[in-house]
Amino acid sequence: MRLDISSRLQAGRLHEALTGQIVDQHYKAGERLGLGALAEEFAVSLPPLRAAAARLARDGLVTLSPCGEYFTVTSPPDAAWMEELLSYRLLIETSAVGLIARQRPTETLRRMRAAVRADVTGESLTFGAFRMMHDADKEFHAAIVEGTGNRVTIRAYRDLQPHLHYARLFYSGAARNCRVMNEHGAIVVAVERGEAANAEQALRAHIEETHAFATAFDPAALFRQALGQTP
Repeated sequence: MRLDISSRLQAGRLHEALTGQIVDQHYKAGERLGLGALAEEFAVSLPPLRAAAARLARDGLVTLSPCGEYFTVTSPPDAAWMEELLSYRLLIETSAVGLIARQRPTETLRRMRAAVRADVTGESLTFGAFRMMHDADKEFHAAIVEGTGNRVTIRAYRDLQPHLHYARLFYSGAARNCRVMNEHGAIVVAVERGEAANAEQALRAHIEETHAFATAFDPAALFRQALGQTP
């Protein structure tokens, strides 16, 4: 897979390409990947590849070897960790959206509306196809958390990368995507009206629904459905 890109953009593009390979499970959990071999595969030099690998490690997708010559793909989060992630998101994000609804900051509302407009539907069987929906969803929730102005909360949320962990468990399809768009829209309306309790309730229901969908997801069934096959 040759990446025909300028050196200035290589690290970012490599990070995106490798993320897709990991989330799509082309690189399996526990697989060890040498940077030299990857440099040949992507036809790039080692420095941007090392920078991309460091970002993957911060994302929790890989662990780096002590010598920095290879990295190992981590396993997706287990059920217990996902339940803890759910509790964290409910605690942080519902408090954040209540604050946003009471204050109604202009820039936060602009970002939330823009993210809703950017939501797309469609069947998604690869992370690349799912990426637009993923990015819009991530931006919507980031706008809420960052709208609080609390630097500690913002840093912790960014480091945790909750949406990336969900992406490792499932790819959404048209039905769920439409519901996400509607749920995001309802949250925006509550915030615009200054209805803090309704905004918190709508966001709580949205997070719980997404969590339930992700943790019950059966990728094999979705592929069979896309191919018109019965179980």
